[in-house]
Amino acid sequence: MNDAHLAALSHEELLAMCKLLLHNVRAVDGYWFYAVEDRFGRDAAGEMDEEVWDRLGGSEARRVVRQYNLSGEGLATVLEAIAHCPSFRCFVEYEGKLETDGRAVLRVSGCLSQEARVRQGRGVFNCAGVEQRYFTSFARAIDPNVTVRRSFSPPDDRRDGLWCEWYLETNNAAQ
Repeated sequence: MNDAHLAALSHEELLAMCKLLLHNVRAVDGYWFYAVEDRFGRDAAGEMDEEVWDRLGGSEARRVVRQYNLSGEGLATVLEAIAHCPSFRCFVEYEGKLETDGRAVLRVSGCLSQEARVRQGRGVFNCAGVEQRYFTSFARAIDPNVTVRRSFSPPDDRRDGLWCEWYLETNNAAQ
């Protein structure tokens, strides 16, 4: 499909196509993970998933920055990039908030991947390593001084209706 074809589509057609594309991205991620999990086990699937999402995080951040003409470093730019990030946005419902100059928080209230696993009887997946690597590579592609710290995530129990909570901090943030 070329740009001319996309330009000819109505707003409603573009929105429908985007929704279908995002659904397909989620499906491919899930089917891929289930295939590896079923053949080689959950640990192997988790290790491969960590590697894939680590690679995606940095490359996706650079594409988002370029596509949306974002500039500068810092947590505000990282949060803005996450707000435009299709991979993150198609998997979760979240709130991102700059708490101080040196710290931001991401709180995930809806996680389609975990919710699908529970519905299908596969149980909650320990995604801490996957998310740590994804968020770290994403944030550091924008600002190498950002560190990512997990507050809680699966396998931890949910808290206050959240699946997980992550802190993004600059090196000078109070610990």
